[in-house]
Amino acid sequence: MSTMMDGEDFRIREAIRIFQEKPKQPSFACACLGPSQGEPECPCRMANIVKVDDIYYEVSGNESSGLTARRYQKSFPR
Repeated sequence: MSTMMDGEDFRIREAIRIFQEKPKQPSFACACLGPSQGEPECPCRMANIVKVDDIYYEVSGNESSGLTARRYQKSFPR
């Protein structure tokens, strides 16, 4: 029997898998003008954000200590 949490767990694992397969980008200062192609962040910030089933996940951590992913929630300046 499948539950909604099973789907969320699958999407999190899939987000980590996709992130691991992406080519690593060098670090540099962001000079982007903003989000493109309907993405929630500029191309530089999208390096750690992965879309799975129309849901964005932010991947954090590193290969040696383990990667985690959580639903991406844009923080707005106050």
